[in-house]
Amino acid sequence: MKSLYTRFLSVFTAITVLTGAMIGLISYYEAEAVLKSQFSASLADGAKAINNIIGDRVVSAAGIISNISQRDFVIGADTPKIAAYIENAVELSNFFYNIYYFSSEGKLSAAAYSDKRDTKPYIGLDYNGFKDDENMRGFHSSILKSIELRTPMFSGFFYTSAKKLLFTYIVPVVRDGRVNGVISAAIYASDSNFQSFIGALKTHPDQFICLFDSEKRLIAATDNPTAGFYESFASLETEKVVWQAGTKTVEPSLAFSVREANTGISIVVGINARAVKSTLANLRAKIFSYAIICIAAVILISFIFAGAMVRPIKSLVDGLKKVGGGAYSQRIDGGGAGEIGEAITAFNKMSEKLYKTKVIENIWNERWND
Repeated sequence: MKSLYTRFLSVFTAITVLTGAMIGLISYYEAEAVLKSQFSASLADGAKAINNIIGDRVVSAAGIISNISQRDFVIGADTPKIAAYIENAVELSNFFYNIYYFSSEGKLSAAAYSDKRDTKPYIGLDYNGFKDDENMRGFHSSILKSIELRTPMFSGFFYTSAKKLLFTYIVPVVRDGRVNGVISAAIYASDSNFQSFIGALKTHPDQFICLFDSEKRLIAATDNPTAGFYESFASLETEKVVWQAGTKTVEPSLAFSVREANTGISIVVGINARAVKSTLANLRAKIFSYAIICIAAVILISFIFAGAMVRPIKSLVDGLKKVGGGAYSQRIDGGGAGEIGEAITAFNKMSEKLYKTKVIENIWNERWND
């Protein structure tokens, strides 16, 4: 009977361990998927928040320039008033590096800089002369295209001699259906405000944020890690969470990229894989611990259940052995449930019948012998 108990216990234990292992694995992989999804959603939300801020800044700056181009004194080419107005606009805003007004002949007639430099050396410059300047060639072609289409437009990025990254917003000044001049504004693509802003958005020690211009050049970033780290994210597919494989010097990372529509600035928000792996390791350890506790509890219950299940069977077997030895008055007190209970009841009835038969047989033998 000991072997039956052992078999029951072995079966219960095996089922418990296998079930616990399966539930633990399923729980871990489901939790891992949820965790990665939460990481991905957090990165996407962060990238889109930065994108919206940059977009709002750009739209605000463009709105100021468009408003200037519609002023009567600008349409009337009143150069002194234009110069005074754009000087105030640059001074009151932290958007602009400079604002230029070109006459219908293409000559720079008024200018203002954020650093309040003397603009006299620039007055009279012809934007047509920029076509042979490697740094300003894109600006020149953008002006010509804006005049041709009679519509505002953004030019490409360029660096100043002081290594400030800028892009320009160009608005043709239209009077009586013809272009009467051009207003252009160089807008900061990278400055201390950007740097402070993206630094404030960092929510995790292993999180990073970086910005790239339309030519995939790094504009700003939250940290200064190993060389080539940020550059590896310059070509990420936008609007898609990507697991970026690591190299010998660059850690693997989870990242999300989004592109600002007006400027072409790409915003990448990511988190180093070690943070994700560390969180998953903690999750795995907790699930493993809980699974062990549950398995141990169920095994303990299995001991009790196996004993309760085998006990009436053992009583039945012992009773059969005693009846086989001639103890016909043997009864089994108590009973099990279901078929085992029916078997014990049947045994008691059988034992009772055998006992009565034996008594009758003894009486008959005694009388017959007499």
